[in-house]
Amino acid sequence: TGGSGVGYSEIFNSSNASSDTAKITWPLTSDRSGNYRIKSVPFGDYEIKISETGGATDTCELNQILIIPGLEEISYIGDMSYTLDKCDPEFELTAEIQGGVPFVRSNGEPFYKYDWTLNSDEFGVLEYTGKTITVKYAGEISLTVQDSKGCVVDITSADKIQVRNEISRYYLEEGLSLITQGTTPTITPVYALEPTCADAERDDGKIKFNVKGGNYIEGNNTVSYPYTVQWEKYDSTSGLYISMDGTNGLQDLSNQEFANDLVSGQYRVTIEPTDWECAINSIDFGIGLTKVIVVPKNDDLIITNGPLIDVSQTNFTDGSTTICDVGGSGRLYVNIFNNQEGELEFEYEGVSATSKKIDNTLYEIFIESSVEKGTLSVNNTLTGCRLEEEINLEIGEPNFSFSSFNSQISGNSSDTQLPIILAREEVTFTNTSTGTASYYEWDFGDGGPVERKYSQLGGTSSPVTNIYGVSGTYYPRLRMYNSVGCYKEKVETLVVGKGYNVMVPNVFTPNSDTYNDMFKPLFSGFKSIQMTIYDYRGNLLYTEEKSVDPSDPLGSIGLTGWNGDTQIDSPYYIYSVYGTTLFGDIEVQKSGTFIIIR
Repeated sequence: TGGSGVGYSEIFNSSNASSDTAKITWPLTSDRSGNYRIKSVPFGDYEIKISETGGATDTCELNQILIIPGLEEISYIGDMSYTLDKCDPEFELTAEIQGGVPFVRSNGEPFYKYDWTLNSDEFGVLEYTGKTITVKYAGEISLTVQDSKGCVVDITSADKIQVRNEISRYYLEEGLSLITQGTTPTITPVYALEPTCADAERDDGKIKFNVKGGNYIEGNNTVSYPYTVQWEKYDSTSGLYISMDGTNGLQDLSNQEFANDLVSGQYRVTIEPTDWECAINSIDFGIGLTKVIVVPKNDDLIITNGPLIDVSQTNFTDGSTTICDVGGSGRLYVNIFNNQEGELEFEYEGVSATSKKIDNTLYEIFIESSVEKGTLSVNNTLTGCRLEEEINLEIGEPNFSFSSFNSQISGNSSDTQLPIILAREEVTFTNTSTGTASYYEWDFGDGGPVERKYSQLGGTSSPVTNIYGVSGTYYPRLRMYNSVGCYKEKVETLVVGKGYNVMVPNVFTPNSDTYNDMFKPLFSGFKSIQMTIYDYRGNLLYTEEKSVDPSDPLGSIGLTGWNGDTQIDSPYYIYSVYGTTLFGDIEVQKSGTFIIIR
């Protein structure tokens, strides 16, 4: 009607507006004919009465019965709990939905829009779409459904769909406590504790954990599935984990959840259910687990470098006894980080050793009588913190061979006394040493850099190569070092090309800057050599001669050289070099001129 009407216990507000706030709207025609709209009417049965009012003598009235059917609430009618089979942890989950106003495909099949969310402890949040999804992981599933009218309902708002493993996954809990001292001490659960500082061997570290999970349902009871515990220790030398089952020189920790007397390092524990019958192992299924636990290193008192000898204080060539020889004496140098108060004392093989503190971390220790394998002990006099370091003086016997492509064709030079290695030809050096060494050093005798090679498991270092650019006689050297820097060496004679060379500079600068201060030739392959220097008028200014030691006929020789000392100015100088070669007794003479730049 034109005025206020009475509806379903609610008064309609009359309006001709088309806004959504109006309860009823009518047409603006003069006779009110047209479409009428009543909004926000609940589901139910209604009678609509339409009548005329005004000056008409006869009243026209129309009654219409109208039924607004109710919509069923969107709901999920599927199972709310699923179990993943331990051997085939995968199943399809279909959304069984009723209610609302579904979308309808062209074939008449109804459907909704589906948004799934799986909250998995192991893999985090995973999202899916579609009516049917494939579930592989345990967790809680949420499902949101939207119908064709835009109604969006979280049908799992009250209860989530639960997906459980047939056997719940195993996990570990820390079994030890780390107490941090301070104004407010703290206690932190940990899996491992470092070795104590008072233990010189640093082998009383601990690991402890509690195995949790591995449960399954039997009737109305939750039962724990039996499991095995396997231990392994990481070996840094081989780069492999070694089983700790009592067969590798390590303690047997099988099926243990606690271990002490451990050195610092990485340990790996594997938890698996017993009698596992599935084709894929339990680790890949996510039931069993593997965890690496690190026993921290105790850094309260540690050696950061050394012990080492000072090579400059040791003569390995005069035949004297050194600290590197059993029964010898000498000094060791070691850098030590001491994180505690108190001074350090040293013992060698249980006997007090005299020491001197050189700086904050460097100590000099005097050893009166060395042994092949000894123990250096360090003790903090205030706290009792200790550490021990083995000093192994053992060194094998160095040896090596060399060859080149041309030498393999020509035969051995010592047999033919002919040069068999060509200049600029690659020479291969093979380490044939025996015994032990910490590392090797190659000096090819041509003035190039020394190459250091570290020992490898089961043998010596790989072959090395060098190229000699010019003819001459060279003395390649191989040194074997032990851990403290003692060494033995092997020197060979190597003939390249014609077996000798002489190279003389054409200028030198005697200005005492240590570079090019002496005039002398560079040469090799001579058993005797003589150098003479003249001014431009032929006046003799300097002469020098050297010959090999008869006891070492293949040894190398060298000249001191001229320092440029002269009272006569000369625009240029004349040199003459004369020598006899080591191989073939060939007489070689070379002369020329040079200048001085002061």
